[in-house]
Amino acid sequence: AHERDALTAAVYAYRSMLPKFQQLEHKVREEQIAVDRSHLKALILKGMSMNEAISSLIHEESEPIDIEPEPDVPEEELTQERFDTIRSKLEALRAENRLFEDRIEDLERLVEFLKFRESELTYSLDIVTQKNHWNVKRDREVVKKQSELKQAQRDIETLSKQLRNLQSRLTQLRGVKHLEIRGDMLAVKTLEKFTQESIEEYTRKVAPLKHGDIILFEDASGGGPTTAQMLIDREIRAIIIDTPLSHLARAELVDALIPVIDANEVDLKRVDEFAFVNRKKFEHQLQEFMKRVQEQARIKGEDRLVAMVEKYRQETER
Repeated sequence: AHERDALTAAVYAYRSMLPKFQQLEHKVREEQIAVDRSHLKALILKGMSMNEAISSLIHEESEPIDIEPEPDVPEEELTQERFDTIRSKLEALRAENRLFEDRIEDLERLVEFLKFRESELTYSLDIVTQKNHWNVKRDREVVKKQSELKQAQRDIETLSKQLRNLQSRLTQLRGVKHLEIRGDMLAVKTLEKFTQESIEEYTRKVAPLKHGDIILFEDASGGGPTTAQMLIDREIRAIIIDTPLSHLARAELVDALIPVIDANEVDLKRVDEFAFVNRKKFEHQLQEFMKRVQEQARIKGEDRLVAMVEKYRQETER
């Protein structure tokens, strides 16, 4: 019971002093007072005020401390033996010092050599870097030139192919022209469509249609009697067609003694924009056309037309 009462009293006393201890901790920390805090708290517990306790401890720590002087060491007597020992050590230290100095000189020379070597390597690196730069530039130029060369080779191949085609077409054209000169082939004017516009465009851009021309229409399906009359007015010799021609246009041309001949019947040949027909086959078709027209005219009793056909045949046979 006494121990419990004593412990209770101690706890009560600590709790009653706790605010003062906290104030003390705050003051020491804020003012940065260099004192022993445990000693300071002990003084306060003895009844001393906070400021008195702090002043007391600061005063104690500022008092000088007596330092006892070191005892004098008696100087050792210098004997010959001790002198020889010291001299031997001194000579050994000097020898060691010379070795260190030589080593330092060697290291300094090594440093100089390494600096020189560094400058050489730096210079070599600059040369290599520059060389690599030019090598890279050269390689790029080589790649560029190789690409240009390949493109040039492709262009040459394309042009060579075009040249071969042109030579082939020129050979064909020369062959056909030779046959035309010999009288085996007849030149034919080629128009795109059987229309008035196509005839006018050809006349404007290429050449006028005139008496005795043989006309090839690529597409004969467009025009009618009016277009046929334009050809009749120009006194063309014949029309070659590769597609059907309207009945009215054909009748108009036949009445004017202009034959309409299928391209397959006259061995039509094309060389670019030029066209040619076999002379013998053309003349054969022309004679057959005249025979048919003359026979039909006799049947119908059209003496005038019969006479016209006969006159035309005589003129063509001269």
